Amino acid sequence: MKPCCKHIGCVRILCKKTVVLPVVVFAVLGGFVIVQVMHEESISPPLELFKKDQNSCGPMSFSVRNFPATALVSFPGSGNTWLRFLIQEATGIFTGSEYNSKKLRMLGFLGEGVANSSTILVKTHKCDAATLKRYEKAVLLIRQPYEAIKAEFNRKYSGRRKLNATKDTIEKYWPVYYTEHQLYWVRFHEFWQTYRRPLLVVMYKDLVQQTSVKLREILSFLKVDIDEERLNCAIANGNVTRRPTSPLHLPHVIHNNQSAEAVFQHVLNIYNISSQRSAAI
Repeated sequence: MKPCCKHIGCVRILCKKTVVLPVVVFAVLGGFVIVQVMHEESISPPLELFKKDQNSCGPMSFSVRNFPATALVSFPGSGNTWLRFLIQEATGIFTGSEYNSKKLRMLGFLGEGVANSSTILVKTHKCDAATLKRYEKAVLLIRQPYEAIKAEFNRKYSGRRKLNATKDTIEKYWPVYYTEHQLYWVRFHEFWQTYRRPLLVVMYKDLVQQTSVKLREILSFLKVDIDEERLNCAIANGNVTRRPTSPLHLPHVIHNNQSAEAVFQHVLNIYNISSQRSAAI
């Protein structure tokens, strides 16, 4: 089985290496080992993604429980970081990542670069056979392609998803970027549809509109007990800190004369998600 794409997007993704950060254990509480990630170099304060204290819902830790290798899968720009925030705050257990973002580590995501059973699940944007084999189960977060691609475009060209790229940058790069990435968006989701182990599909719009319901479904899928106080705190903080969709309306550039909605519906169909339900997504 070949990787779902070879050029922009997946080349950058597939070439990333997982780095396990050195940690120092400084406390053991209950079933958890509390650790401190040792930074190998000084890191400048990152752009603020969340306004509230990352530990506002309680202490955070890596777990000594051996969680099944569980992937948090999404196409870039689909809300992966927001969902990681909700899960971490609701459970008190760090989420892992196949990548190593210094900015996210500074924001409380100490599982950056950690992809083992000490994390409750592991972020990935990969779509290759080795990744499918590596995970025992997966949560797949799907966002409408136009919105996901726009969010990733703004992140890449402005440095932050909630800011807009400049008008000149949009005019220069957006048409080709959107056309190419819409194709990659389809290939990415078609590839993960071949995954034959337990898979929970979560629609981004559902997570926005029914955060409590969907977060409970995810925690049940992960087989963790629900702490009502932490869950409510996570939702309250997450609703405040979730970055709003950019108000800028970028031009729709359609690949092979298909609308973004038609492409979206194709993916919903292969995951057996009804068209009636998709109308609200």
